[in-house]
Amino acid sequence: MNNLRAIREMRGLTQKELADRINTTDVSVSRYESQDSRLNLPLLRQLANVLNVSVGQIVGERPLPSEVEKVRIPTGQKIRVDDTNPVPLLRWEEIEPWLGLTPSERRAKQSENIWTDQSVDENTFAIRLVDTSNAPEFNPEEVIIFKVMTPRPGDMVLAKRKGAIDCVFRKYRPLGPCSATGPVVCDLVPLNPDWPTIRLDGEHLGVIHAVMIEHRRYRKP
Repeated sequence: MNNLRAIREMRGLTQKELADRINTTDVSVSRYESQDSRLNLPLLRQLANVLNVSVGQIVGERPLPSEVEKVRIPTGQKIRVDDTNPVPLLRWEEIEPWLGLTPSERRAKQSENIWTDQSVDENTFAIRLVDTSNAPEFNPEEVIIFKVMTPRPGDMVLAKRKGAIDCVFRKYRPLGPCSATGPVVCDLVPLNPDWPTIRLDGEHLGVIHAVMIEHRRYRKP
């Protein structure tokens, strides 16, 4: 479900007026609003610019801000655009297979996207949390955007100990100088004290897959 119709109406535009601004027909706008026609990335960016919202707000990934009210946008007015970078939203079981793909294979893989104004690259992905290991700061159904990069002390990371079934989302606490050739030596600390700390070292080998760069909270209805 997208918010195109709601945003258009908040801006006080008819389908014909919006169509004129994006060089299409009111019939096409109607099909976009009813989702009979798909909104591609260039069109989403054009609509975001015309309607003075982000792509994430159009596709329903981000809530509509209070500034989006029934105010007409003068034709030709230059407007900012944000949230225009797509990030694949992966299931937990898809993380390691996805990380093993080449950039071209990742681009070819069909997946649900979320949108961000963060600087992203082909090693950026998102997951939806499923447990309470870091509650109440991080809760189930909230979305975390990760980037493959070297962690710093205190970063929230996605990691996995050898032999474990699933990756974990934890706070990174190094236990000594990092070595380019030796094993990762750190504690993976949950923010919820009811969950166990996981140690990675020479006896318990593991890998840090990625570092959190954005946390999406969603207000419950």
